[in-house]
Amino acid sequence: MKTIFVSSTFKDMHYERDIMHEKVLPDLNEYAAAYGESISFCDLRWGVNTGDLENEEGSRKVLSVCLSG
Repeated sequence: MKTIFVSSTFKDMHYERDIMHEKVLPDLNEYAAAYGESISFCDLRWGVNTGDLENEEGSRKVLSVCLSG
C-alpha cells in the first residue's frame, strides 16, 4: 500500500480534498491494482476533532497532533 499525505490548512480546500477522496482515489486504486498495489490518503482533517474548541485552542490541538507521531 502506498499512502499519500494530503496537506493544507484545515480551513481551506475542503471541496478539493473531498473530490480527491471521492473521485481521484478510486481511479488511482483501479490503476494501482494492475500493479498489485493500493493507494490511501492520509488527511488529518478526518482525524482531528476540533468542533467543540475555540479557534486558537483548536489550532493548538491540530498542531499537537501533526507534530506527534
